[in-house]
Parts: sequence; C-alpha cells; structure tokens
Amino acid sequence: MSLYYSRWFNVVLFIFFFCIPFILYWNLFISDKGLVSGDGVQYYSSKALIKYSFSQGEFPFWNKFLANGTPYAADFTNHSFYPFTILLSLFPLKIFMYSFYAIHLAIGAFFMYLFIKEMGCGKVAALCTALIYQLSIHLGGYRKEHIMIIATIIYLPAILYFLQKYINTKSIKWLLFSSVAMAFQFYVAFIQDVVYTDIIAGIFLFILGIKNKMKIKKLITAGLVWTGAYFGLIAFQFLPTLQLVREYGEDGAASATLEYFQSYSIHFSKLVMMLFPRIYAGEVYQPFGSRYSSELDIEIFLGSVVFLVLLFGAFRYFSDFRVKISLGMMLGAFLFSASVHVPLLSELLYRIPGINGFRVLPRALFVFIFFAFVLFAVTLSKLRIPEQMSKFYQFSKWFMLGLCTFLGVAFFANVINLMSISNFESAKPIYQYFKTTFLPGLIVLFLVIIISYLIQKGSGKWSKAQYGKVYGCLGIIIVLMTFFETYTFSTALYSGNPKNIADYGLNDDASKFISENIGDSKVWDASSVQSNTIDMSTSLTKGFSTINAFITFNNPRIYKLLSNDSSQVPINNSGLLRNFQNSKSSMVEQNDLLSMLGIKYIISDDNPISGEAALKETIQEGKTIFRENSIEIPDSKGELFVYSQPAEIKPNTFYKIHFDIDSTENQSLFYVDFYGGENYDSDEQQKMFNVQSGVSEYSAVLYSGDTTGIEHINLRIISMPTSKMKVTKFSLAEIPMQIQKNVYKSVFVEGSNHIYENTNAKDILFVPQKIQNIKNMEDIYRNQYEYDLLNVSYIENFKNMNLIDANTTIREKNFKNNSITATVHSDKPSFVNFSQNYYPGWRAKVNGKETPIYVVNGLIQGIEVPKGDSEIEIYFYPKIFYVGAFITLLTLAIMAYLFIKERRRLSS
Repeated sequence: MSLYYSRWFNVVLFIFFFCIPFILYWNLFISDKGLVSGDGVQYYSSKALIKYSFSQGEFPFWNKFLANGTPYAADFTNHSFYPFTILLSLFPLKIFMYSFYAIHLAIGAFFMYLFIKEMGCGKVAALCTALIYQLSIHLGGYRKEHIMIIATIIYLPAILYFLQKYINTKSIKWLLFSSVAMAFQFYVAFIQDVVYTDIIAGIFLFILGIKNKMKIKKLITAGLVWTGAYFGLIAFQFLPTLQLVREYGEDGAASATLEYFQSYSIHFSKLVMMLFPRIYAGEVYQPFGSRYSSELDIEIFLGSVVFLVLLFGAFRYFSDFRVKISLGMMLGAFLFSASVHVPLLSELLYRIPGINGFRVLPRALFVFIFFAFVLFAVTLSKLRIPEQMSKFYQFSKWFMLGLCTFLGVAFFANVINLMSISNFESAKPIYQYFKTTFLPGLIVLFLVIIISYLIQKGSGKWSKAQYGKVYGCLGIIIVLMTFFETYTFSTALYSGNPKNIADYGLNDDASKFISENIGDSKVWDASSVQSNTIDMSTSLTKGFSTINAFITFNNPRIYKLLSNDSSQVPINNSGLLRNFQNSKSSMVEQNDLLSMLGIKYIISDDNPISGEAALKETIQEGKTIFRENSIEIPDSKGELFVYSQPAEIKPNTFYKIHFDIDSTENQSLFYVDFYGGENYDSDEQQKMFNVQSGVSEYSAVLYSGDTTGIEHINLRIISMPTSKMKVTKFSLAEIPMQIQKNVYKSVFVEGSNHIYENTNAKDILFVPQKIQNIKNMEDIYRNQYEYDLLNVSYIENFKNMNLIDANTTIREKNFKNNSITATVHSDKPSFVNFSQNYYPGWRAKVNGKETPIYVVNGLIQGIEVPKGDSEIEIYFYPKIFYVGAFITLLTLAIMAYLFIKERRRLSS
C-alpha cells in the first residue's frame, strides 16, 4: 500500500511541477504570446523543420533552409533526435513552446526532489528544495531565451539521482538509467554543459564509490558499463557530429582562440550577489562588463533564506559527507567559472582538449547553483531536530548583528564623508542605494530570526508530532519568502513584451512577399542591423531558405567565400548573419557568387543600390596607384608588425590588391587595409588573408567608402609573424566601374527595409557555360575575384567542357529536404550544378545508376548527365548515421539483456 501511494504521489507531484510554468505565464499563454524572442526563437523554430520533413516522408538529415544547406542531424545543437522535440513537434508552435519549457522544468524539479530524498534529507526538505529550484532565476528569467541550456542542465539531478540510487542499492539498472538520462541530455543538447555534467557525474560516482568502500575492480567495472552504455546510446548522434567536426576542420574551421575561451568570466566579487543582487548600483546582469560576468550574474541569487541556511550548514555541519561534497563541487565550479581571475588557470584549462572550444566558462555555474541547493536541503533536513533549530537561531542572530554593524558603519562613513564636502542633499543617493540594495535582504533575514526564535522557544513544549507540523510549516514559509524575493527576476522576459505566436511565421508583408515568390531560391539579409524578416532561424517557420544563419559549426567554404575572408574561420557565429557594413561592396563585387547560390532576394536597410534603375556596378582592373616589388617581414615572435605607406584613395571606389607571399609557417594574422585614424577604420576597408606555408598568390578587393573629412589615408599590412615572410609583386590598382542596368531590381520597400531581386540568380539546378579544370580549389578562396563563379564551374582534376552551345533543359524539379529529382534533356553531354553546399553523404543517380558528385567552385556540387533524356536524383544518404543507429540499437539490446538478467537473479 505504501509503495502504491508513493507511486501515485510521484505522478501527481510531476503533474504539479509541469503545471507551474503555465500558471506563472498564464497571461502570456491565453494571449497567444511567445515566451521568448531573438535568440530564443531559433531553439523552437527547429520543430518546424522536423514537422516539414516528416510531412514529406523524410527524416531531417539535411537542412536546406539555413546557410545554403547544413547537415542538420549532425549538428547536435539542433536536437533533431531528442525524443521530446520529435514528439512535441506534432503540436502547434504555442503548445510546443510552453510544453517544452514546462516538461523540462518538471523533470528538473521532480528529480531534484527524488535526489534529495535519496540522500536521506526527508520529504519536507526535498519538496522545499525542488520547488525553490524550479522557481529559481536559474531556470527562468532571461535564461528562457536559451531554452537549450535549461533543457540540458535539468538532467543533472536525474543523472545524480540514479547514481546515488545505484550506490545505495548496488542494482545495475540504476546505473543504466543514469546512462539513459545522460543520453537524453546529450540529445538535447547544449554540448558545453553536457561535458560539464559528464565530468561532475564521473567525479560524483567515483567519490561515492570510495565513500561506500566499493572495491576498485567493481568501481572500474561499473564505470565501464556506465560510460559504455552512455556512448553506445549517443552513437546515433555522436558519430555524425565527429564527422562534421573533422570535415569542417579539414576545410579551415578554426578552434576557439584563447580570447574567445576567456570571454565572460565571473569575478569573485559577484559572490556578494548571492545575498544582495543589486549591490552593484542596481545592475544585476553584467556589472563590470563581460570579462567579469557569468553572462547572467543574477542567477546566483538563490534567495536570502536559502543563502543563510546553506551558510549555516557550511559552518555547522562541515563534517557531514554531503556537506563536504557539496562545498567541493561549488568551489570547483566557481573556480572554473572565474578562471580568468586566477593566475595561469585559464591558460592551463585552455590546453585541455574538449574544454578549450567553449566560450562563457561560467555556464558551469549550474553545478555551483545545483550543489548550493543540495547544501541548503541537507541543512534544512537537520532542522527537523529542535536542538538544531536553536543552533540555527543563534547563528542567524550573530550573522545578522555582524552584517548590520558592517553595513551601518559603511553607510554612516559614506554619509559623513559626503556631508563634510557638500550638504545633506548629496547624501540622499547613498540613502536610496542602501535602501534598495540592502534593506530587502535585511528584512527577510530579520523575519527568519523572528521565526526561528519562536520555533526554538516553543519546541520545548511541543510533542514530536507537533514539532513535525511546525517544521512542515517552516518549509512552506521558506518557499513563499524565497518565491516573493526572486519572482521579479525569475519571471523576467528578455526583451520586454514577447512576440505574438503569429509573428514567428508569415505575419509581416516582407515575409509574405518573399514566401509567395521565392520558390526554391534563397534570400540573404545583408542589412547592417538584422531585419525582422530574417529573425535568427525563423526562416524554418516561414518556409523559405536563407543564407543567413546562427549555427554552432560554420561551414568554412561558404564562410570564406561570402564573408570575403580567407583567414581562419571562427567556430560559430557564421558572419553571414549580421553587421553587414559592407553590403554595397558585397552586392557589387560578389554578384556571381550570390547568383551561383541562387540568392534571388537581398534585404538591405541602407539602400545600397542608388537610383530608380537599381544599377549593378561590375569591376575591371584599371590604373595602378601603388606598387612594391619586395617587402621583408621579419620574425617578430608573434609581436605586431605594421607596414604603412601613404596612398591617394578616392571616395566610394573599388581597389584591387594583388601580391605573392613566401612564408615558412602558417600565419594566424595577416591583413591589408586602408587606415585614416579612428574615424576611418572599419571592416569595409580591411581584408584578412589565411597565409599558408610556402609560396602563394593572393588577391582581393577593398572598397574605400566614405572618406569625408579624412586628410591622410595609409595602405597598411598588419601581421603577427611567427616566422620570416617575404611579400613580392604587391600592387594596388583602382577599379573603374562599368554599369549594368537592372541586375538588382527594387521589388519591395517597407520602412527602412528594401528588398532587391537579383535577376542573375540561378535555379536550384542549373547548367554552367563552361567546366574548367583547376589544380587547387583553395585558390578560389584566396583569389575569388579571378574566377567567374556565375558562368564557369571550376572542378579539381576534371575535364574541360564547353556547354555554351548545349541545349539543356531541366524540368519537373521536386526539391525536398534531403533530396531533389528532375528530368533533364540535353542534345549533347552536359553538366548540372546543384546549388546546395557539398558535404559527404550526398549521392546521385542518373537513370537509376550511381554517378559521382563533384565539388563545384569550392562550395556547391554537380553531376554529369549524358546526351538525351535523363532522370536524375541527388539525395543525402549519410552512412555514418546508420552506423551510429546500429551501435545505439545494439546498446539498447545489451541493456535490455542486463535488465532481464538482473531481474531473474533477484527473483531466484
């Protein structure tokens, strides 16, 4: 009967936790408002792709909607294999959004309750801690904008609960359940916090095993079973991700720099915010700037009562193993998060593979916060004993007395100092600061002292049962006091009023216009400020393809071509999304690239094509204004090298640079720019180069832009050479502009947003005029302006073909997510380009027979077609997924066998 009651209680409790977010945000839910905007939208928009693919009878292995095509399922951050995403994608967006959030908060709170109970803390402490955890700023507030982080970190209590259960029972099923929880977390998946969780779980299992005197052999066996099951379960996603990292790495994707790794590192002084969240002049998010921040510093404010209880526990019960492990985990997580402020620590951590690719190390603070709640729960459970309540009262009294004394001295010292140099009015801001910053917390602490005093005074008169009821009431009071303290922060919305659910779809006229006319073509938002039409990944919900994307793994090929930057490719934030100060030069210089990609519509907010005729300016090399046959660059051991010469630069003019470099090593920084002081120093006048060892030829185009008020402009070469280099045949030539009419047509204007149609845009399948053999595809990235990407297909180790006279037609195109089919008629052997990014796993058939796929122009793909009528099919068939699926299914079968084997052993 007790077990039956316990099971039903757990079911009801989970439902209760699930309902809390709907209660908190009921006003948004009934008014069809979304929980998030901006960054948060992309996490929910992926469900549209899943639903779209399923409707076509496909699984979303590929994503044709972002960045000219990405291996969607290989990027684990898309959570394409995450069960909750797949199931909830069947529902409308509003239900999906709120349910996704509510389910994960319920999982976190429910397993926090089970974990605390399993540690022997009692039901009251477990319930209080679970409720406070669910209502915390950490699982609400601005973090909702990054729902993937929430959906990842809530699995920590589940994973540790199963491990604790295994240690307590020695039953292997709990160990395997922990592996399942870890696999669920991986499939969410915010990989940074997945790695942190895996490390913490491993440490936790090891420490608990030693504490419970498990034999080393048995502990090692358990660890192997645990990790083996985990990696087997995630193979379906993990193996394709490894392939993606390898492929993009080989094509030039760079690992994170030390500066990137060190960005956002919380300062030790922020620990004061655990008690007084507004101590830094009211700023609760990033006081002192990003280098001293956890990104969302307010999250460490758990409530004044929680802080006081856990502080009491740290001092009073340090000998308790649970307190020691909680404090150890908290200390480790905070040191990691604040590593930049510890001499040499961040440099040491940066050398650890798998860790050094992350940014915002304080994202590990979820470990600190979780174990702070564990310490709170352990301490609260101790207060079940009346004598301990008396100790708590004494601690609280002296803590409050010391705190008030310190603050009082600080207050009067500031007031007296101001009054001595000014007047009484100048002291008012100090009074207001102290009142808003310290008074709320002091009031709460004072109430705690009164309550604890009354309880310890009455405890001598009450029976054990009566004290138990009072203790239960104390738990309710703590929850309510904490809720009212943190409510404002925990229910905060990132950008004020969230969008209507309808705004995630075709709710604006620009999106409707594009959707109705774009077909299988693409759109590129080239605005200097991101437009509402291309809002992160909302193109997935709007149903049209964009070049823009904010993705975890940049495709280095499209990045190097479209960003006009052949230097090392950053790990993410593709540069194809925002800050297009050079949109005009990009449209002018790179029309052949834009057209090859099938970009039909271009959005801009600065009207880059002047005049009603919507003109397009093409380039031809003209007068050389600067030439230097030889420039010696010494080995400066990574110190900055600057070569600078005056140059007579005209405004709004294009210039072509051309040179050779002989370098004995690869160089991490090398660029050429126009510089005229602080008012003339932007990306538009700068070109980065990826200098490789050996002798290489480089060329690029610079646009002078507005030079108004700039008296002196220098042509510079900037580098941090790690070896000697020699630059030869350096030339700078002015490029006269030849006008072609009606290449870009203005087709839509709404406020500052202009939409231009690119009349040169190619179809998703198209036939080039020529095929030209090229020895090295890398040369296209270095010297893009030497190649005609619109009319010629450049292919390594392939024959030359003249297709100008070929009469080739492509009909009956059917472009799904993972495939495209068409009928091709040609009166001579021909070649068809498919303007999706090339990636291993794409295969092709012509008339049912397998045919090779070639990398075209360093980015897209193409196939040969014979003379006559042909049925072609190009489809994405990634074998690595099926290998991973086999391993995962095999792992599930082995786990099922172990479950059955253990049950039979226990029943015999």
